[in-house]
Amino acid sequence: MEQSEINFAKEVFVALLHAYAAYDEFEKAKQVVQDQRIPVKWLIEIKRMLVSSLASHGKLSEALVLLEEIKKAGQTLNPRAVLCLMDVLCSHGELERGLLLRTGLSGEDWVEGCEMVMQYSVQYKNLSSTIEMFKQLKDHFESDDAFKRGILFGGSRTRMYRLCAEAFYLIFKHGSTHLQFGLDLLDLIKKEVVGLVPSSECLNYLLSVCAKSRDLNKANLVWKEYALAGYPYGEDCYWRMYHALLASGEHKSADSLLVNKIPSSYSGLSSDLKHSYRHSYVKKNDVPVFEFELASYSWFAPLNSMKTRKA
Repeated sequence: MEQSEINFAKEVFVALLHAYAAYDEFEKAKQVVQDQRIPVKWLIEIKRMLVSSLASHGKLSEALVLLEEIKKAGQTLNPRAVLCLMDVLCSHGELERGLLLRTGLSGEDWVEGCEMVMQYSVQYKNLSSTIEMFKQLKDHFESDDAFKRGILFGGSRTRMYRLCAEAFYLIFKHGSTHLQFGLDLLDLIKKEVVGLVPSSECLNYLLSVCAKSRDLNKANLVWKEYALAGYPYGEDCYWRMYHALLASGEHKSADSLLVNKIPSSYSGLSSDLKHSYRHSYVKKNDVPVFEFELASYSWFAPLNSMKTRKA
């Protein structure tokens, strides 16, 4: 290009950066940033791109060093790059460092950053961080006029219920290792996040985990929460509780649920549950082993909350 006297446009350096990053040639990518032919007005933008590439490929320490250089120059990362870096930090369990980066965000980017930290807080069973995100998001939505009027995402109330359901869905996905965390989170939300009552969907997820964990004591605790919150017992609840009883070996209690507890308005549910019973046990050395996967049923529609983030 020099021999042909072609000017080095910004796009040339950006293309080189992406090409090296695509083949994990990060040393060469860093050399692009050090090229003396890059005008100062382009340098920060190209460095921002390199931070995103380094972070997304797991080169966290190098990305943070470059980020400090950008800060010293009085500049900031663009929101996508910040979110990308937060994602990598949080995925490594560094929630506090991820939160520090969030201070450079605003509006919907700030909200996305909070949601991200909340999701990883659930993954790492960090109760205090999860509750703090709920509190901050609730305060943010309630102070935003657009959310209060219901213009954005159905309003603050709808958004908080959705986020709460996502948190408990993640607990369901992690299974028995997160059961106690889920119960503790439910208790703390009721005590500390004023005005937010976890929906019946959240309780459904918890009851599912109890069934999969064969923990009848905790299943009974969750069962009582429906009544405490004023939620009616729906078909989903009975299905989950029936399986929790079977999984715990309480066959008589399971039969009693079918005969005495399920309302007549749920026609066909009892026969469906009995059919499930016949197909839920297999014999292994004459010991009945409970086998079922709640997500396979048509009425169970989990949320897909985790987003793919690109800088």
